Amino acid sequence: MDTEDLVYWLCALLDVGLAVACAINFQRRVKSHTLTEKKAKTIYSWLCVGFGILSCVALLIAIVELQLPLGHGAVFTIVPIFILPLTGVLIIAGRVVIGWEPIRW
Repeated sequence: MDTEDLVYWLCALLDVGLAVACAINFQRRVKSHTLTEKKAKTIYSWLCVGFGILSCVALLIAIVELQLPLGHGAVFTIVPIFILPLTGVLIIAGRVVIGWEPIRW
């Protein structure tokens, strides 16, 4: 794995880690009735969008600071093809986790 791939994966892991931590935090707040479920899901969605933007900016800063080769523009294709859909998937999964109710038989 070269440095460029490492930077891509670290940015993705940053995005996933922040989203998972927020989902767990908001789920606890909903269960303790500190936040309503709707409010928690809305805040979580906007935070995930912010984390996706943060991850993209971190990726661009890392490439500039580490002077990684741009090759054929891989950095400009990896952001819309990988990071942004990852953010969408994390939003959907987190909203499910926040509103999760265990099945009662």
